[in-house]
Amino acid sequence: YTLSLHDALPISSARLDREKFPRLEFLVTVTDSGVPALGANCTVIVNITDANDNNPVFTEAVYFSTVNENSANNTSVVQVMANDIDSGINGMVLYSLETQPRSVPFSIDPNTGLVSSSGLIDFEAQSLYLVNVVASDGGGRFDKSILNISVVDENDNYPVINPTTYNVSVFENLTINDAIVTVLAKDNDSGIFSQVNFAFSNGNNDGIFFISSSSGVITLIKPLDRETKDFHRLEVQVMDGGGLKSKNSAVVEVDRKS
Repeated sequence: YTLSLHDALPISSARLDREKFPRLEFLVTVTDSGVPALGANCTVIVNITDANDNNPVFTEAVYFSTVNENSANNTSVVQVMANDIDSGINGMVLYSLETQPRSVPFSIDPNTGLVSSSGLIDFEAQSLYLVNVVASDGGGRFDKSILNISVVDENDNYPVINPTTYNVSVFENLTINDAIVTVLAKDNDSGIFSQVNFAFSNGNNDGIFFISSSSGVITLIKPLDRETKDFHRLEVQVMDGGGLKSKNSAVVEVDRKS
């Protein structure tokens, strides 16, 4: 500060920063021109009023988190935080998600910054969410960060066999290890939960056929004998890597040609 010689008002001579110096205190001395000079001292205290000159600042540019598929509503997902060094209303931070209402299955507590689940979380529908989160102070300043939320798959889909009926005609002279037909199945989960394993559930009591557990290919492992049996009806079931069995079965009807 400098002091006006005319009215003794303190005048700031540099930019004031309340965040560095919220209170200034200095001694003012006044003297007259007499001989001897007489003077007096006084202490001047200046309290700096805050201006909203600082943005809120998030502690992270990107917040990474995971959430389990099918999580119940109000499951905590991630905590975000922003700081504003202004005071009073200028330093109060409110949080929001920069999305259309109900466009993502998440909500944020405007006061605490806790992000929670608020809708159906389905890995098969969407496995990753990138959402802007906004921190706003009471004076209109704001900062943005990104939520990177990965959905963890659950084994919530049964393997499905399609088609379920296979009609195959083969010659009696079919050789051992020849492929007859391939049973098809799919599981909409991911990773190990999407792996399907095939097995006979009925009809292969004679052990004439073999099915690859991983591919569903059925091959002949014993000679066919039309005079003994000219028709075979096999049933195939599928299990995924998480232990869920298909609700339907495949029926493979093998007819021998002469």
